[in-house]
Amino acid sequence: MPGPCPRRGAGRGVFRAGLGAADERTDRRLCGALVPGAEEGGYDHWQNRNVKSIGTAEIEDFLNAEHISARNENPISGKTLANLRSSIHQFWVWLGRREKPIDIPQIPEVSNALGWRTVVDVATQQANIERIRALSWHICHKIWGVHILSHNPEVCPGDLLQVAEQDLLTDQDIIMIKWPKEGTLKGKHAHLWPEEAALIRAFPPSLPTVPFFRHSAGVSGVKAGERFGPTYLNCWVGRACDG
Repeated sequence: MPGPCPRRGAGRGVFRAGLGAADERTDRRLCGALVPGAEEGGYDHWQNRNVKSIGTAEIEDFLNAEHISARNENPISGKTLANLRSSIHQFWVWLGRREKPIDIPQIPEVSNALGWRTVVDVATQQANIERIRALSWHICHKIWGVHILSHNPEVCPGDLLQVAEQDLLTDQDIIMIKWPKEGTLKGKHAHLWPEEAALIRAFPPSLPTVPFFRHSAGVSGVKAGERFGPTYLNCWVGRACDG
């Protein structure tokens, strides 16, 4: 195993290489835990230490430490801590498979009980959707994509945001979901209401592989043509509910 990384960027590349097929969010969490100045809070805990010098005690101390979210400066939730623990475990499993022999530390368990989602009646749901439209229509019509989610409960926001222009089958009133969270070989589709299909057809055509849910020009803080972020639609739902 190589010694400590001489600079920050080098360390981040090593850990990213270890993730393989892991998703981008796991990549950010793991880099944040192991590399100073990285995303997801920028945890400056182990710095550039060689992984051989990180054992069970060091990992336990890290998980028990106070972690502050860089987004809102509040302590991270139990779910985020559990995700962080899972990312660390994933890294050491990969490391033990690739670098043999190496002692894999015991990763302490993190208890986390999931809560119930807030459930509203149909009238409240539709009122919130109309408020989202009122708040966002002048910014980007595609934010109204939450309406599609409202009557396709099997489709998650993350599924919808992966949709490309070529996946819009408006002549059949469906959207193909080729990259669902259940796996790439378990494709599904979202049904479109007539007004949704008509709205989609009204947008100018684009290249087949371009993400459909992308930002419009003139929006501060984002790049035109960039795919909506993973929490973008949820932020608009939050604004509507707060109102």
